[in-house]
Amino acid sequence: MSSASTTVSFSPSNAPRYLKPLLVVSKGIYAIEPAHPVPALLSNDEVLIKTHTVGLNPIIWKSVAYNFCLPEYPWITGRELAGTVAAVGSAITNLAVRDHVWTSTRYKDARAGCFQEYVAVRGHAVMPLPQHIPLESANCPGVAGLTAAMNL
Repeated sequence: MSSASTTVSFSPSNAPRYLKPLLVVSKGIYAIEPAHPVPALLSNDEVLIKTHTVGLNPIIWKSVAYNFCLPEYPWITGRELAGTVAAVGSAITNLAVRDHVWTSTRYKDARAGCFQEYVAVRGHAVMPLPQHIPLESANCPGVAGLTAAMNL
């Protein structure tokens, strides 16, 4: 079993070393960080995803405006995306590099904030997309589906 503090090395040939994420720098204030490192995989059960499309839900602006679900500043927010697998930890057996996937991320981990070009998430939160579903159509079933289910 891998330790959560073990960094899993990867080197996707087309991954940059730095990103330009949209940060929440204080209550209600956003900024673009010009040289933020690509999130590292910290355990063998994580996946690095290249972001293609991001779901936009009211909880995103509300968390910034009303200061909830932001553990600290600066923070990268965004809860769900569709994208392409860039790297996988050795414990991930159901996904491969270049697979199209969807994820709804954990707000307590800035590496998983979807307003950046790459996100690092636990493999159990990543779902492969059927080939007939385009990435542009797969970016927001999580929060919207959860909201609908809770209201039913």
